[in-house]
Amino acid sequence: MSSSCMGCVDLDELNFDKTIRRFPYALVKFDIAFPYGDKHEAFASFSKAAHAVTDDILIATVGIKDYGDRDNLKLGERYKVDDKNYPAILLFNATQLHPVTDICLGCICEAISGCNQTAICSGGVCGLFRITWAYWADAGKLTLGNDSVERELDYSNCVNDPYCAANTIQNYMTRFGQDCNDDKVVDCYDYAAIHKLGAYGCRGDLPHQYYQVLDTCLKYHQSGNHLDVRSDAK
Repeated sequence: MSSSCMGCVDLDELNFDKTIRRFPYALVKFDIAFPYGDKHEAFASFSKAAHAVTDDILIATVGIKDYGDRDNLKLGERYKVDDKNYPAILLFNATQLHPVTDICLGCICEAISGCNQTAICSGGVCGLFRITWAYWADAGKLTLGNDSVERELDYSNCVNDPYCAANTIQNYMTRFGQDCNDDKVVDCYDYAAIHKLGAYGCRGDLPHQYYQVLDTCLKYHQSGNHLDVRSDAK
């Protein structure tokens, strides 16, 4: 808990993604590392009042330093928050944090690996979704059990687990989701392109086989056939 904001949770680059996704809603104040003044006091009062009526919302703070170790500076950049707009208060909800449907996850899995759970780590990628270390890191370095202590095997343990890997993709798409094919919507075809080609290369050409498997899978499951990669992996 925060020492200067009763009921607030201090978040940082390590625990941010792991923590906010555990609540239906999260209200997060991005501010200087050691906030003070009327705006901070008002936020602290709101936090105290909110905890008296509901447990469904996380009230949290992110302290950003632009000096020394530059704590949480990248987290601020991620949400376009800097010293020109402190304090910035952002509301997150569970829907925003899970933009990819179960069917889309399953079809990406089929296209990328055939959903073969025996494929562990090889060639710099791991798991059903063939996730790289950099992808996992950009998605917030999720860990099994939301452990807050970094360990050497965190990456492989997470992305080889269907649930943790799926949550990694959700985080990545929350951060980098975009209209890759210029059809005016952001859907599974865009997420699949981002997953295969990366956030900054998703407008490129997808391998034919990858696209064909994805397209066939999506069209089949649009008719209502169930698909959940977390329980249906081969």
